[in-house]
Amino acid sequence: MRIRLKTIITCLLIFAAVHLRAQLTNIGFTLSTEANTTQYKLSGNQFYPLYVPMGSEFMNDDWQKGYVILENQDRYDSLHLKLNTYKDELIWLHSRSSSLVELDKSTIREFGFYSETGLPMMFRKLEMNIVPKGDHYFRMLYNGKLKLVIWFKTTEEEVPAYTDKYGYMRNTNFKMRSNYFLIFPDNDFERFRLKRMPFLYLFGEKQKEVRKLLRKNKNRLMKESDFINAVQLIDREFY
Repeated sequence: MRIRLKTIITCLLIFAAVHLRAQLTNIGFTLSTEANTTQYKLSGNQFYPLYVPMGSEFMNDDWQKGYVILENQDRYDSLHLKLNTYKDELIWLHSRSSSLVELDKSTIREFGFYSETGLPMMFRKLEMNIVPKGDHYFRMLYNGKLKLVIWFKTTEEEVPAYTDKYGYMRNTNFKMRSNYFLIFPDNDFERFRLKRMPFLYLFGEKQKEVRKLLRKNKNRLMKESDFINAVQLIDREFY
């Protein structure tokens, strides 16, 4: 009798494990208090973090509160999110199950992180027409006919050998870079360094008029906020 009972319990445990694994392979949680459409399920796959001995696979290692807007216009608020800049994917910490979910990028239109200033750090999914082509998440610094955006990308790079916290020898580092792009009305992506001359070269024959406009507005293109202001001025004047 005991042997039969043990066999039944073992079978039930195996069935439960298989069922749980199937659920985690393609997760869909209904957010009844956080979504506009209560019947829609926020979908994605189970996410497993990498072991990163130096650097990080995320833009920020801490969970940040934010929102997600889907392609169908549904909005989900008060989510705990991380942007994985190594995979270019959005990771969600599901508060009820403590599962890490890599959200389905094809369903996402926009997301953002709340900030103390009141203005969220907004990201949009945009299709880039240069290498690496495809859908990527970009931080929106200015969004008009012209768009000024940042693509945060982390790569694994070789470095001089070092010993990690477990005593193993390693020779790689995860390093994130901020890639600035100006997107023209025809969806032409132009990458540039946050310097005066590389920025001005983007405007070709309009470069002289752009210089004049920036001088008139006393914009010397010294810091990121100057470039945001410059794109806004140029957008209003020439586009």
